Amino acid sequence: MIHDCNECGYCKEACPMYRAILKETESPRGFIKLENKEQKTTKFFNCANCKACKEVCPSNVDFDIEKIRQRVIYEIETESSRRVLENVKRYGNPYGVAETEEETNKQSTDSTKDL
Repeated sequence: MIHDCNECGYCKEACPMYRAILKETESPRGFIKLENKEQKTTKFFNCANCKACKEVCPSNVDFDIEKIRQRVIYEIETESSRRVLENVKRYGNPYGVAETEEETNKQSTDSTKDL
């Protein structure tokens, strides 16, 4: 369990991402702190998922990065993702490109409404 972490730092020293970046938030221990706070951050995607942290952990913390990544993907909604979803709903594609002349005219009309 993540809650079993005693914050010894062994995982941090074993982590290739931490050794490359040298930021606590990019280490397994930093990820655990962020996960315990249920942070919605893309930092979880910086993990190489090599499991070096699990090998050296004296508390046998099972840090399931894939599960956390799935939660983050589900919970984070960015402006870009909102725009893509709106384009798919409206135009049937993620680019916001009208497929017919009628849709092109509607797209032009919609874009001038905000002016």
